[in-house]
Amino acid sequence: MIQLFIDETPDTISGMRQAYEIGDFKKVSEFAHKIKPSIGTLGIDLLKEEIREIEVNAQVYGDSEELSAMILYLENTIKRVLFELQKVKVKVV
Repeated sequence: MIQLFIDETPDTISGMRQAYEIGDFKKVSEFAHKIKPSIGTLGIDLLKEEIREIEVNAQVYGDSEELSAMILYLENTIKRVLFELQKVKVKVV
């Protein structure tokens, strides 16, 4: 599960950013929905509410400063989470 998250999440986050940039807010919501279960399963508590908010706000509000800020926060936080997971993975191996 952890390796799958490490492997797939960067592409999902990148896809979310690209969808936002072209104004495809339905796709932004779909990307958020896609990674929501993994965030919950891995216990990444600081992103649980954020990912739900992105999923809903993308469809309701579309292009907004709030949505842009949430996606940026998600991108930065996921980078830190992936870095920490890689460190843990190296220690386990």
